[in-house]
Amino acid sequence: MKNVLLFLTVLLALTLTATSAMAKGKVLVVQSYHAGYAWVDDINAGIDKALAGSGIEKQVFFMDTKRRSSADWKVESGR
Repeated sequence: MKNVLLFLTVLLALTLTATSAMAKGKVLVVQSYHAGYAWVDDINAGIDKALAGSGIEKQVFFMDTKRRSSADWKVESGR
């Protein structure tokens, strides 16, 4: 019974957190490569077009895995 209660509490907390983020209108876009690749630029342009006038804040994080391939950067990118 304790496990079920704990699960429901965690589920409720996650739901409230997700709902709060959506109400504020924030989107995080994670790109594997860096700006300048046609497909990366096209995807970002499409997201900008879809979000235009919505009041939703967009933030883009470029993992840049082609130019930064060290294990340390991969760990840092994951964080």
